[in-house]
Amino acid sequence: MAINYNRTVKKADNCSLKFRGKERRAVKLRTFSDGNTYEVINSGKPISVTKWHTLVCKLDNDVPYRIPQDFAILNVETKKVTIESYILAAKFKSDEDNDIHAEISDSSDWNTNHIIVEVPPGDEYCIARKALWSIINNDHGVMVNDQKILDEPVRIRVTGYIFLDAKKRTEDRCNNHGGRGLRFGKHTKSRVVGLYEIHPVLELSVVKN
Repeated sequence: MAINYNRTVKKADNCSLKFRGKERRAVKLRTFSDGNTYEVINSGKPISVTKWHTLVCKLDNDVPYRIPQDFAILNVETKKVTIESYILAAKFKSDEDNDIHAEISDSSDWNTNHIIVEVPPGDEYCIARKALWSIINNDHGVMVNDQKILDEPVRIRVTGYIFLDAKKRTEDRCNNHGGRGLRFGKHTKSRVVGLYEIHPVLELSVVKN
């Protein structure tokens, strides 16, 4: 496949786009009101990516063998969390479900542990989606096939629901990247750790110094 180098991309922040995914659609498209009964991690105060990793690894025992398609996993995905971190990269999945997939880390250094956060299309996520894509679009890195690794990572605060990106109870959910993670240019190895992610993202903002 030819590499397409571009600095803008198919209006990724267009809130009228439709979600085209099928797997666990209802869970990926949870709304603000869906979380009214969820546990709020750390009383809503931000945690780090490192603390996130510790948190989700403790949830493994509550994961059933068959992952439910139409509802969140009780005591695992029924949690709302806020993370403060650096955004290092993002991809507009225009050829898949129209989500924006981003990678965040405790450090601005690429060679650190990343986790994934995803913002679906639609009015519910519009403000967060526009905020995310503004960061990506304003960075001077080169867009390659609808994806960009940032030249200057930005510190952000992101809030959303825990999501396990798996079809069944696989082994090593805490450390296996499942084939996910951006790899191009000088970055040839995925830095993503674990199959747990924030999906959907409900709120996203830049942290001011």
